[in-house]
Amino acid sequence: MVQKAPSLVSLAMEVLKTELLREDDLVPIIYEMPVELFDILLTHLPPLGLQKLQREMLV
Repeated sequence: MVQKAPSLVSLAMEVLKTELLREDDLVPIIYEMPVELFDILLTHLPPLGLQKLQREMLV
C-alpha cells in the first residue's frame, strides 16, 4: 500500500506546534498569520498550545 506524502501546510503546522510548545516568542508571529493558516494551526494544537495563545491574547 502506498502512503500519501504529507502536505507542506501540514508539515509547517507540526513545526509551529512544536516550537510554540517549547517557547513563547513565536506567539506574535503566529498572530500575524493569514486567517486560513491560523485556523488550521488551531486544529493541530494541544490544550497547552491553545492556552499559550489565549494567554498572550489577553496581554
